[in-house]
This record gives sequence, C-alpha cells and structure tokens, in this order.
Amino acid sequence: MDVNFKAQKADVARLLSWLLTEPDEEMVKALSNGEIHRLFSDYFKSIHGSIPSLEGLLPQRDQPNLLHLMREDYRRLFQDSTRSDLCWVESVHKLWTNDPECRLSMAKEKGYLMGDSALHMIDLYGCLRLEVSEEYTGLPDHIVLELEFLAILLETFSEEEVRIFLKDHLDWVPRMVIRAKDYQPSAFYLSVFEALGTFIELETKEMGKEVLPGVE
Repeated sequence: MDVNFKAQKADVARLLSWLLTEPDEEMVKALSNGEIHRLFSDYFKSIHGSIPSLEGLLPQRDQPNLLHLMREDYRRLFQDSTRSDLCWVESVHKLWTNDPECRLSMAKEKGYLMGDSALHMIDLYGCLRLEVSEEYTGLPDHIVLELEFLAILLETFSEEEVRIFLKDHLDWVPRMVIRAKDYQPSAFYLSVFEALGTFIELETKEMGKEVLPGVE
C-alpha cells in the first residue's frame, strides 16, 4: 500500500476518533473552515469514488451557538447514563469473556466493562508502550482509543495486522452506528456516524474480510 495512502487512512481514523470526543473551539473552527469535510471527501473519493452524505460536516459559519448545540448533543449521545445501549465501549457489546474456565456468573453475559476485549487492548498498548489517558481509565476499549490505535496500525504495521484488528475489535461498530442513528442525532453527528460506519466498512473490505456486526 502506498505510504501516502496509508497516511491518509490513518488521518481519517484519527479524525473520527477526535470527532467522537467532546466538542471544543478547535473542532468548531475545523468544521467552520471546511477542513473536516475536505479530509473526509478526499478519502472517500480516493477509495470509493464517491462520498456518503456528509451535509452536517459542511462549513457552519452562521451559527454563533454551534459549540453549545454540539456539546448538548454530545452529552445526549455519549454521556447519558440512562442510555446504556449507547455505550461506546467494546466490552459492553460482547460476552464478558470467552474463557471456558471462568466460573463467574457474568462470564457469558453482555453489558459489562473490562471484558476480554479490554484486557487485549491493554496488552496491545503495552506492546507499543502506549499509555491510556486519565479520561479513559478503566475504558481501554473505548471507540476513541480503538480508532487511535487503528491509525497507528495503518501507519506502521502490515495489512494483515490491520485486518485482524478490524475483525477482532471494530466488528461491533456497524450495528452501533445504526443504533446511534435511531436516537435522532443532529445533522453534525448524523454525518459523523455515517462517516464512521462507511470508513469501517470500506477499510474492512479493503483488507479482504468483511466485518460482521457484533452488537445484537
């Protein structure tokens, strides 16, 4: 794979990771000057020939309260504790462990943190001497961190290692995107979710193995 193309993919993964964090002035600026839409457009055109509907990422220069609105929607979609089905942490959407020797009652159930996927992510971070920021302590398999890790793999590791990571750790994202859209997000977040779902789908197909949705 061309080095510049790998860098472009890594940039998109990092951009998605950033857009799934709490909005700030920098994010609003990047949205308002068209930088976000431009980066996505370049990627989707180069790998897919066309771009998904990303109207919510077009420049928004005439909304003085845009940051406030984005933060309100962020809290509703990412931080509302009453919406457990909108938890953006891999472990919650998979069996807590596949260890046949585990006798805990929660072993074969979903909805818990720090499952097998979280422990595996901790091992992967350790191999690369990466540290989890304080904000994500106890959430090593949060979507923000997994997309950041995917960016590193795209930049420096083989396509096979990228393929395995997509299959093992991002297979839950497609159904999560569908679920998030059901909560009537703003135009901005609807486009973010659309970009995320399409990115995972395209990268998975690019690596030669289609990701199967992992959330029931």
